[in-house]
Amino acid sequence: MQNKGIEPLFYIITPSYNRPELLERAINSVIRQNYPNWQLYIVDDGSLPETLVRLYDIEKLDERIKVYFLPKNQGVNFVRNFALNRIMETTQDGYITFLDDDDQLVEGSLEAISDVIKTQPRLSWIIGNCIDLSGKLITKIKSYGKGNYIDDYMFSSNLRRDAMHVISIQAIGEHRFTKEFRNSEEWIWFLSIAKKTDFYSVNQNWKWVDYQDTGLSAKKVNDDKKLRVLQLKEQLSHDLKPAYLAEQRMLLAREYFKKQAIKPGMKKLKQAFPLMWHAPKWYQILLLGVFRWALAWKK
Repeated sequence: MQNKGIEPLFYIITPSYNRPELLERAINSVIRQNYPNWQLYIVDDGSLPETLVRLYDIEKLDERIKVYFLPKNQGVNFVRNFALNRIMETTQDGYITFLDDDDQLVEGSLEAISDVIKTQPRLSWIIGNCIDLSGKLITKIKSYGKGNYIDDYMFSSNLRRDAMHVISIQAIGEHRFTKEFRNSEEWIWFLSIAKKTDFYSVNQNWKWVDYQDTGLSAKKVNDDKKLRVLQLKEQLSHDLKPAYLAEQRMLLAREYFKKQAIKPGMKKLKQAFPLMWHAPKWYQILLLGVFRWALAWKK
């Protein structure tokens, strides 16, 4: 929590891997900010030697930049945790945000975020818009203001697509990105924080997002692990609203049926029934299960 009137300090975490030109662009977007209270933590995730040569002198650009080099590629979740741990070794105050090496801060965005925090110092989690390089809005928020990641993102469509999250170090605490998946599944980290912390969204454009053909979004990372992702969502929903748990069980049942796992699918559908018997989706998933069972029986 920030004291009213004090200029907040922002810790910006940037993972990078073999993209020195894009990284330079991201760095320049931070250096050009008219707000001085920031530190940029760049973590190279085991890039090739020809890339590393171009990174060794980055810290000389500005004393607020810190660069770390990992000996081998370990994935963006490890990198983010590494940076979080380095930051929290030195402080328990300030705010964390993430800037991928192919993204850029909009000019004046840090000052705008600071103004929001100074006028509402009790805020621990602030969300602003992302835009693409043409200026088109990426973030979809139906109603700006107070919200919760669990209610508004995971179990409704009030918040959709990429957004810029700025979260206080105190709210983050010991929460870290999942170790089970090398990349993506950021929702696990946000969910763990959201169980005790609401967010406040602002209709301001704070970050340019440049989707690369080689990026995680284009690669559909973990698409082959969808069943495990849904199992994890059900597991982490046990201490949420009962209706949320039931919804996750329905989605898990559908994925089981798609993989011809009829018995575990029916078990999850049965567990969801007391709260979802009125939902058309429940019966649609049931029909899918019966259809898959019939196909298997014919064989």
